[in-house]
Amino acid sequence: MTEVLKALSLRQRWAWLVARGFKPIENRPWTTKFRGRFLIHASKSEEQLDGLDEAWVLERLEPYQVAEYRTARIDYGAIIGAGTVVDCVNSAYEIERRYRNLYDVRWYVGPQALVVVNAVLYDVAIPCRGALGFFVPMLTAEGLAVLNEQRRKYG
Repeated sequence: MTEVLKALSLRQRWAWLVARGFKPIENRPWTTKFRGRFLIHASKSEEQLDGLDEAWVLERLEPYQVAEYRTARIDYGAIIGAGTVVDCVNSAYEIERRYRNLYDVRWYVGPQALVVVNAVLYDVAIPCRGALGFFVPMLTAEGLAVLNEQRRKYG
């Protein structure tokens, strides 16, 4: 695969929740015109949940999701999956208006948020240095081979 995808760094557990498709709303302090497929990068930071209480997360998950969340393998400093940005919104109302209850607006805390669909969690974490905003990941030849294999498998 020769298409170069951009990546976006997210702290854990957010990265895992987005890649698993459990959290379709990814809050950001900035807006973007970017739309399309991107790689989900789990940052090296082990600060969990940006100061939010885990109960806040759990109340937004279905029971089967909670069980998976509690036993998940959590990787840091690596590309862990991919998703597709379809929109950038600036209010919970905007999510409700545009998507008619398709997404749980309780994930929105703003001030901006990406709407992410078709997310996949890769089988293998691919070590990679992160950056702020959308970035082109720098991968070793081995890392690129693993990424291409995961993309063929999951998209």
